[in-house]
Amino acid sequence: MSTIETILSQMSSVAKPQRQFLLTLFNALMYLPSRVNFRNLGRYSDCHEKTFSRWFSRSFDFLAFNLLILQDVLHGKGERIAAIDASFVPKSGRKSYTLDWFWNGSQGQAQRGQELSLLALVDVTHNTLYTLSARQTPTLPRSTRKGQSQPANTKDKTKVKHPPFVGAPLPTRMDSYLGQLQHAITVLLGCGIRYLVADSFYAKTKFVSGIRELNLHLISKLRQDADLRWLYTGAQKPKGRHRQYSGKVSFDDLSRFERVGELDGQRVYTATVNSPTFKQIVRIVYLVREANGKTASALLFSTDTDCPALDILRYYQARFQIEFLFRDAKQHTGLCDCQTTRKEKLDFHFNTSLTALNLLRLEDRQQNWDAGGNGRSVLSVASGKIRHFNAHLLERFSRHLKLDFSAIKSSPAFADLCNYGAIAA
Repeated sequence: MSTIETILSQMSSVAKPQRQFLLTLFNALMYLPSRVNFRNLGRYSDCHEKTFSRWFSRSFDFLAFNLLILQDVLHGKGERIAAIDASFVPKSGRKSYTLDWFWNGSQGQAQRGQELSLLALVDVTHNTLYTLSARQTPTLPRSTRKGQSQPANTKDKTKVKHPPFVGAPLPTRMDSYLGQLQHAITVLLGCGIRYLVADSFYAKTKFVSGIRELNLHLISKLRQDADLRWLYTGAQKPKGRHRQYSGKVSFDDLSRFERVGELDGQRVYTATVNSPTFKQIVRIVYLVREANGKTASALLFSTDTDCPALDILRYYQARFQIEFLFRDAKQHTGLCDCQTTRKEKLDFHFNTSLTALNLLRLEDRQQNWDAGGNGRSVLSVASGKIRHFNAHLLERFSRHLKLDFSAIKSSPAFADLCNYGAIAA
């Protein structure tokens, strides 16, 4: 991975003052031992907290920056797909941008806060995930608008509680997720990415149709009672409309499915069927696991009917790395610590937090390669931050005590000092 300064110098839209600030910011996020807010950033760097607050309102192309630092991953020999998911971000107060009721999976209920939609790159070969871009999910519009005129002869408000809407349908959160993908679709297709993986929440008609319009294929999960129909493959009548379907798919009888094999203790079945909901033909993968006298099952699908069943399973399993990315960003790079309520600053903070995590992951990947590994190791973000903090502290000693450490930086003793307190991974 190239240095941060080198990558920033390749971005013509970034002026020198902003380049110097971003260099300070990313380095600080990689060693900051406490909450990531303006006050602590000022405490552990040479910039004042108001300087951070002002620069957070400036725009920066995080998608382009992430693409530059991920060049080795994008142009390597491994398999790459895209993934999308959303995470709940707790936020107090009343004035924060996009403050609304969102689903909090850790609590199993909807709570008032913010939601962050993340588009990520999945390195399937090394089972690692990297951020491409993050966007706040906007609040949903109400069922009626303020100032909406009442229809004729409806002066009595008790008779018409919800006046009809005139014009385009209201936008939904699915429109927001599709807008995020549309913004990055040229990049995804240019990198040879054909598949987008998402959990069952995204298995909705509007999202599936939108993904196909963007020339991507969706891999997701269906309910066990999903409405699916078998395709008719028998002889057709010489006259009249040809028969297309031959009954509803039932998972009580698996005789019509193709058994692919057994993987990790679960039987894998597949079939090509029609989905009346999505109005298209999809490939489904049905997983059955029996343990302790109980049977568990899962139903995956892909809009690409030519995609092998085991590849669909591998891609969907790789999607779970996005959960670890959210966890690490919340625990180590301050995803939930933003000290502002404004849209521009919130967007800058979320993307900065996730981009700093990219830098830590890529550094770990490079160290693994340098040590003769295969590019995949047990990643400890906490250890990476401890090493960066120790190196930062030694640099402070060198600067303030006027000690020249340049001669000993290549010494094993200096490396041992930087590794002091690091967690063995």
